[in-house]
Amino acid sequence: MGNDITTKAIMKRIDAALKQITVSDLNDSKLNAEQADNFIRVVEETTPMLEATRRLPMNSPKRNIDRTGFGKRIMKNPEEEDVTEAAHGEKPDFNTNSLEVQEIVGIVSIKDDTLEDNIEREDFEDTLVAMIAERAALDMEYLFIQGDEALDAADLEDEGAFLKRIDGWIKLADHEVDDGDYDETDVKDLFDKTFNAIPRRYIRNRADWRYWVHYDIEDDYRDYLRARGTALGDAVMTGADSLSYNGIPVIPVGNMPEGKLLLGHPDNLAYGIYRDIRIEPEREAKLRQTDFVVTARVDADYEDEEAAAAGKDYTG
Repeated sequence: MGNDITTKAIMKRIDAALKQITVSDLNDSKLNAEQADNFIRVVEETTPMLEATRRLPMNSPKRNIDRTGFGKRIMKNPEEEDVTEAAHGEKPDFNTNSLEVQEIVGIVSIKDDTLEDNIEREDFEDTLVAMIAERAALDMEYLFIQGDEALDAADLEDEGAFLKRIDGWIKLADHEVDDGDYDETDVKDLFDKTFNAIPRRYIRNRADWRYWVHYDIEDDYRDYLRARGTALGDAVMTGADSLSYNGIPVIPVGNMPEGKLLLGHPDNLAYGIYRDIRIEPEREAKLRQTDFVVTARVDADYEDEEAAAAGKDYTG
């Protein structure tokens, strides 16, 4: 009986919370404006790449990413340069990328004991949205990093069906460094060759850039530093401080594929989440959990894909 009462109490609170956070006048499951903002904020703060990169607000299914001269000079000497054309006689580049959101649907399962622990807190509605957003964020980051519309039928048996929804940052990076370009067992060579793939005009302050890497690549780089027998190697051995390579921070990312890294400036990586986010509950009594069906529309791209490089095929 205790479990039955608890289950009824949980479902009553969930029902009341959903009425508070959705657009009730339309009898819709769409989050209201305040809770949609809360959902997007939690997504943004939950994962390492989404927290660092640039989210563009989307009030419609499409938004242009205006290229603002990332890494390029725009000022001239009007007395000696033709102000109608760029240096060396090239016309200004007005290319524009865009975000065009695609729908993704997921199921976030929350066990009864988790809900029981949270149900008596103040602002339970915000807590519920945050719990759902934290879990959904991992899948969104996964898609933004690894998305590839060209995946073949064999890949669809695993994660390919989801990853086919959009092209992600690895696929869209203009420069690719694979095992034919570097020694795939040498982590330093991987870092160097990926760095050298980026045109020099883009890199002003190295500290502003990031190597986002798979955990094995970070571990191998730590091992390399430990073996050097220097003060830096000693610090790496005794602590868990963040790493840098030639002035560029090295950031491990759980959703980065094995053997891969991405080099870029955080402001150059953009993503969008359309505000029409839907959440609908479905009770799984035998499992003592409630499933929440989450529907969102998302996309990712670069401001300038030429200022990004993907390193692949590292084996260590």
